Parts: sequence; C-alpha cells; structure tokens
Amino acid sequence: MIYLFIMGGIFAADCFLKWWIEKKPDDYGQEIWGGRILLQKSHNRGAMLNFMEGKRQFVAGISVGITIGTAVVFAALLRRKGEYVYKAALAFVLGGALSNVFDRIKRHYVVDYFSFCAKYERLRRIVFNLGDIFIFLGAFLVFSRRILKNL
Repeated sequence: MIYLFIMGGIFAADCFLKWWIEKKPDDYGQEIWGGRILLQKSHNRGAMLNFMEGKRQFVAGISVGITIGTAVVFAALLRRKGEYVYKAALAFVLGGALSNVFDRIKRHYVVDYFSFCAKYERLRRIVFNLGDIFIFLGAFLVFSRRILKNL
C-alpha cells in the first residue's frame, strides 16, 4: 500500500508545482539553491526535448500506452511478496508518468519548470519537471536491479 502513496505523492507534488508555475508569467525565471537550479516555465509539446512536437496525438498515445503497460506490471507486482526496490521504482515511474500523461491529455503539452545551471549551455537548455526526475530515478533503479540480479 505504501507504494500507491508514493506514486500518488509524486503525482500530486508534480501537479501542484505545475499549477504553481503556470500562474507565473511566461518569461519567469528565478535561481534557487545558490544558483544551481533555475525555475522557469516551459511547455513541451512533444516527447523529451520537444521531439516529435508536430505529432502530439501520437506522442500522447504512446505515453498513455506505456503508462498503462507499466501500471499493469506494477499492479501484478504489488501482489507478490518482496521486490521492494522494484515496487518503489515502478511507483516512481508511474507517479511521474501519470503527471505527464495528465498534462498531455488536459493541456496538450507537458509543463516543465526547472533546469540545472550547468557549465554547458546544452545542459542548461534542458527543462525538467519533478515527474521527469522520478521517471529517470525509477528507470535507473529498474535497470540497476536487472544488472545486479544478473551478476
């Protein structure tokens, strides 16, 4: 049951932050954490880095399909004992994915709101949201679990 709360918490936190940033002007920008992170408003109309932005319905369909598939695996996994890291990883992925899918369906774009103030310009231009971070973290945990299990 804790994994459903984790998933719901990620979804709720990301939705709140998206709501908050959407109230800001389009040119909003504020550095936080000693200039390490830049808060800003960005609308992603495609997949990651606006890839396929001209095919929003296709991207939304793929996103929904992958999210449903992950949810089915997660639901089956919740019935099994153990597998705590795998369950947490999928809760992370689903919390972030559901928030982004919700955006794609409701707004027709995903709201991103922070970037890292990195040394390299290419890295500074990538704008994330909390859901993205948890999708990456969850995917990393799944990948790490697979690698460690096969050693």
